[in-house]
Amino acid sequence: MYGGKKKYELMDILVSGGSIAGPTLAYWLNRYGFKVTLVERASELRLGGQNIDVKGPALEVVRKMGLEDKIRAANTTEVGLRFVNHVALRKKRTNGKRISIDLQERITPI
Repeated sequence: MYGGKKKYELMDILVSGGSIAGPTLAYWLNRYGFKVTLVERASELRLGGQNIDVKGPALEVVRKMGLEDKIRAANTTEVGLRFVNHVALRKKRTNGKRISIDLQERITPI
């Protein structure tokens, strides 16, 4: 204890990155008494991006944060990706599992 407060309550924490991990870390640090500032280099909220799987440990974190219902409501129901070449011939496909793509090929996500 220091001046009636726990030592960690006196710390200011700077978290860099407003994607997934940054706000999650800031949430938990704030919940445990830290003074948190979150910074992001993008000038505005980016509304696009990749879908993510929320399962296993991530699902437990989401539940502890009370966000499971909100995330389920925002589900896009995406089940995979398909990449085609310039004449729409399928080059790669995934059902949500990791894929590798030869970056030398001319592929277009659809």
